[in-house]
Amino acid sequence: MTKNFEIMEVGLRDGLQIIKKRYSIDYKLSIIESLIESGIRNIQVTSFVNPKRVPSMADAEELVKLLPIVKGVQFSGLVFNQIGVERAIRAGLTKIETSISISETYSYNNLGMSFSRVD
Repeated sequence: MTKNFEIMEVGLRDGLQIIKKRYSIDYKLSIIESLIESGIRNIQVTSFVNPKRVPSMADAEELVKLLPIVKGVQFSGLVFNQIGVERAIRAGLTKIETSISISETYSYNNLGMSFSRVD
């Protein structure tokens, strides 16, 4: 039986969102270019979250608009609510992802709201 799998690179989004320092879009694009050159084909580049809570992702729309068009490479963004979905679509992303937890504590710490309030 053949088993297929895909690797989704999330280091750019997940790594930079927890660092207090804000990196330039040029720096982020250079990381993306290096990932593409290394053969990665699925890259989660940013998250569309409240920029006051996660300042390092405040440039999400601008970053997406500057992404290179590379055959066989798909970019995505992380969203947690309808506003994030709308921002991602307006920016031009064709793939969005979300994360759902059944833990109230995790949901509150990660989203700023309890699971029952996640829309």
